[in-house]
Amino acid sequence: MILTPWLCADAFLIEGKLAYFLPNSSTLREIYGSSWLNSQVEITHPLTCWPIPLSAFWSINYLSNCGESIDDQDGTKIRILPISGGLKFRHNLRDDEKLRIDFYAGAGARYYFIHVKNSSDFVKRTVNKDGLGWVAQGGLLFFLNCRVCIDLFADYSSKTFDFSSTAPLVTGHKVNVGGFSAGGGIGFQF
Repeated sequence: MILTPWLCADAFLIEGKLAYFLPNSSTLREIYGSSWLNSQVEITHPLTCWPIPLSAFWSINYLSNCGESIDDQDGTKIRILPISGGLKFRHNLRDDEKLRIDFYAGAGARYYFIHVKNSSDFVKRTVNKDGLGWVAQGGLLFFLNCRVCIDLFADYSSKTFDFSSTAPLVTGHKVNVGGFSAGGGIGFQF
C-alpha cells in the first residue's frame, strides 16, 4: 500500500469544543447581538513523516442566533456552518508523569455556508450564501492521561459576503461573518 505523507501518522485527536464567538461585523452585532455560542467538532492527525511537528486538522462549526432587522425590528435568524481544514504546528511544553502540556498554532481555509431567514416583507425571506475564507488558531492541550485532554483555545476567522438588497429603499450590507472565538473543549486521542 502506498501512503502519502499525511497518512503516515500514528494518532488521531478528536475534540468537541464550545466557545464564545464575537462577530467581526458591527452589522451582525447590531442585528444579532455580540454573544454567540460557537460549537465545533475537530479532528487532528499528526504528520509524523515530516521533519517538523505538523498536524493536519479538519473541523466543522455551528453558529446560530436570532435578532431584529435594523430599521423595522422584524425578526430574523442566521445560521453559519463553517467547514475548515489546514495545518497546525504542535510543540510539547511539559511532559512528566503528572501532566503533559502541548502548545499549538495553526491556519487554514474555512468554507462558509450561511442561511438567513427573515420575517420582513421588504427583503428576501430566505438568503443562502457560501464562500471561502480563512482561519487562524492557537491553544494549549492539557493531557490528563495518554488519551484524554482539555483544550483551551482561541481562533480568528474572516470572510466577507455582500448581502445586497433587491427591494427599493432598502440598504444592503457587506458583512464579514468571521470573528473571534475563545473557549475550551475535551479531546480523545487514539
